[in-house]
Amino acid sequence: MSQILRYVSGLSLLLTLSACTEDYSVNGKGEDVAEFDTSDGLTVPAPPTLRLDVLPPYNQTDGALLSESFTAEAGDGPILLEMSTPTRVSGVLTGYDATPQTLIEVPGEVVRVIGRLDAWVPDTIIGASVVTDDNGRFSLSLVPNEAYVLAWVPESPTDLPLVVALDQSISGRTMDLSRYLDYGVPFVGRVTDGDGEPVEGLPVALVEPTTGVTGVTVLTDAGGRYALRANPGEWMVRVGSAAVLGVPVQEILVDVPEEGVVVPVQYGDLTSDHLVDGEIVNMAGETVRGVIVRLVSRSLDDTPDGSLVTEADTSSNGRFSVRVQPGEYDVYLLPAANSGYSPSRLPEPVRFEAGRSDLGVMTLRPQVTATGELVNNENLPLAGALVRAKEADFEGNVFETVTDDFGNFNLAVSEGALNWTFTPSTESLAAVTHMTLSAQELSAQETIMLSEGEIVEGQVVWGDEPLRFASIELGDEDGRVYGRALTNDAGEFSFRIDWR
Repeated sequence: MSQILRYVSGLSLLLTLSACTEDYSVNGKGEDVAEFDTSDGLTVPAPPTLRLDVLPPYNQTDGALLSESFTAEAGDGPILLEMSTPTRVSGVLTGYDATPQTLIEVPGEVVRVIGRLDAWVPDTIIGASVVTDDNGRFSLSLVPNEAYVLAWVPESPTDLPLVVALDQSISGRTMDLSRYLDYGVPFVGRVTDGDGEPVEGLPVALVEPTTGVTGVTVLTDAGGRYALRANPGEWMVRVGSAAVLGVPVQEILVDVPEEGVVVPVQYGDLTSDHLVDGEIVNMAGETVRGVIVRLVSRSLDDTPDGSLVTEADTSSNGRFSVRVQPGEYDVYLLPAANSGYSPSRLPEPVRFEAGRSDLGVMTLRPQVTATGELVNNENLPLAGALVRAKEADFEGNVFETVTDDFGNFNLAVSEGALNWTFTPSTESLAAVTHMTLSAQELSAQETIMLSEGEIVEGQVVWGDEPLRFASIELGDEDGRVYGRALTNDAGEFSFRIDWR
């Protein structure tokens, strides 16, 4: 038996592989690998890259161990996951007390900064965040890794630049991540409407475009002015927010030079008399309350660079009124998941002009019922299997049920595409299986046969000891989850999955 130490996406993973023979087994214990018929031009899907998220047991949550992610190729044999001893990280956040209201650099002094440190490894569950105390000090534990994103974000004083660093290494027993935020350069501007009048009270923040890390938010003053500071380089300024209803959000990418930059932001007409009204009823013509009507702009007449998402709930009489800006919108009708109605989108975008528009009466369709029978590859019913359906669009609502003693299920779900997950009980020799079908398409199959799939198994250790009762979630790079399990007394785990 051979061992290979792999480093995938900055994650250390030890795989134990059985010797390759004609009777090569998936689990290294002599079981035959499922054979696939490749005749007639059929192709066998490549085994997926698996992601294993390990959460330590409760008795390790005092910082001795932290949640950690690993990757492995399906079908490569038993997997040994070696948990890392965390690195204790501490430091002090300091910065230069600057005056950003002018393009002239005004002398100041080095001060302690109240802010936060965000640290995470992309596409994993590895990460943590900590807020400094009043003296700018911080301390936290992190899993050692070579691919951290670190972000030092000041909150007070607000006139300091945030700093984001990519591909940072965290290792060793302790590490100092103190950061001096420096002086930065001015990033200032003025927000005006279509008449050239200042817009007061709009939130403005700088965003690091690669990671999406957002700095402190300031509000425009009575003159529409805002003042921030940034380090030279590429930044995105975001003006507005979803909390300010009826006002578009603008995101402008700016290359900040060494001397600083002035970025004016212009809006169109922001008067409040642009309203959209309508009424929601069911198939029987009865009004429906509590439905979210969401308008998502495709284009805005007066603010071409802006985007607007605004919404309102229907009242007891089924009516709604929502503030918009003139332009073209997609209209979504989003009832609650337990309402018995399906979400929908109007088939064509709707154009709203200045003034008041009425969408009239719109009808919600009821949910539909998906039925079927789950069986294994010997055509035996799978009792107690979890049937889970998640909307592929809209709000991603989830619907669940369990098969009865005869493997049958009956589940009310939304119309449209659904991501189905069938999770057999642990006693069955069937694999967790994923499908994307509408309720009607699934019901037309009548019987859904789950294969034995492939076994994914391994062990979690910390040092020389097995890690008992750790929680493991197994998924793949496409975001599909194959199941959750607890390690046993020997730190072992096992899953059956079907990726075909």
